[in-house]
Amino acid sequence: MDSQLIICLVVFGAVLAGFFANKWPIALTAMVGSLLMVVTGCLEPASAVAPLSSGTAVQLASLFILSGAFSKTRVIVTIANKVAAVAKGSLLRVVAGYVLVAFILNEFVGSAVATFTILYPLISASCKQMNMSPSKVMFPVGIVCICCGATTPAGSVAMMSILNGYLETYGMSQFANFPILTWTWARLPATLVMLGYAAFFCARRLPERIPADALKTDASANTGIAAKKLTTLQERVSVIVFALVILGLMFNSLINRVIPIAGWQLCLFGAVTVVAFGSLRGKELWCNMGLNMVFLYVGTTGIGTAMSNCGAAQLVGDLLSSMFGGTPNSYLVGFVFFIIPFLLTQVMSNAAVNFVFSPITIMCMNSMGANPLGPCFLVIIAALSSFMTPMATACVPVMMEAGGYTQKDLVKISIVPSLIVCVVSVLWIMTIFPLYG
Repeated sequence: MDSQLIICLVVFGAVLAGFFANKWPIALTAMVGSLLMVVTGCLEPASAVAPLSSGTAVQLASLFILSGAFSKTRVIVTIANKVAAVAKGSLLRVVAGYVLVAFILNEFVGSAVATFTILYPLISASCKQMNMSPSKVMFPVGIVCICCGATTPAGSVAMMSILNGYLETYGMSQFANFPILTWTWARLPATLVMLGYAAFFCARRLPERIPADALKTDASANTGIAAKKLTTLQERVSVIVFALVILGLMFNSLINRVIPIAGWQLCLFGAVTVVAFGSLRGKELWCNMGLNMVFLYVGTTGIGTAMSNCGAAQLVGDLLSSMFGGTPNSYLVGFVFFIIPFLLTQVMSNAAVNFVFSPITIMCMNSMGANPLGPCFLVIIAALSSFMTPMATACVPVMMEAGGYTQKDLVKISIVPSLIVCVVSVLWIMTIFPLYG
């Protein structure tokens, strides 16, 4: 093993340690890691900054702006209020109703903690009115917000843009630019099973807990949603443009036959439109650009490129090939690429797990000459399944306080949904996306 490879692996290990420590913003940790790769000679400066000017980075920022404008509209509150009204009655109806609205809202809001923060006051009010413990409702809604998000095109365009960027960067462009419904098709079975479990079975396993006056702050204070009311025109523009951009991305291949326009150009045009109409202004605009996610993408892409250049990815790929055999079993490989990110995401940021393991997965599959889509999809799903500890996503500590759960409660009640998402995802995805053939 040459010295350059050793240096590259040491820097990569330091970045992982930084993610685990969780003392600094993960985007900062990733950017510092990329800079260290440049300083140590593992990465060319031009390669380090190239992702910043890529279509993926522009598309990400534009999508966050569009989501921020849409989240300020009354559509969000209207959906929540209507489902809450229908859900009044039995425990089963309350849980099922809020599980449904959580899934719908999360696809448009794009943030588990924002969605949960919007809903918990409604849940608390319903439970108080019915003399019901909120602990019977908060966990099912919480795991839906965390684990079932980004299933439809409305919620997954940013994530799939990042994955396409990685596929093009790491030499597997033949698999890039897949239809966004491909991800929905891969994700849907586990989502449907999880929704069914959360709505109809989960509450029976939950303890009776009395939360500590669950979270007195309101939704807007926590999320920034509805910080400034929109005019009727701004509302309509935000909703229509958001819907048109999502539809445009869904049917981009058909649109390109008439008008040659890239996905990032479509998103940028939509973002400029909502800003021009004043849906987002000043600091509000900057706060909704998702720059932390953009720089996280830039930093981890640089780190992944350095690992590829130094031969680290080839080393890991060869190791996996020898471990699994010449033609490894798709289900075994899929399980490995699910279980490792799944375990790590319980103790470190789910975004960090996804951004670190997606490039590694692609490079390993490239080394093995295998189809990367199945393992990549499993890495993303595993990273989103972060509901066993409060360290992976801000939604978990909010959910714990709102429902009065202890850490012991959380581990116990998370076993079944963890098994569901693992077994269903691995069996389904590696069946429709085998490594070879």
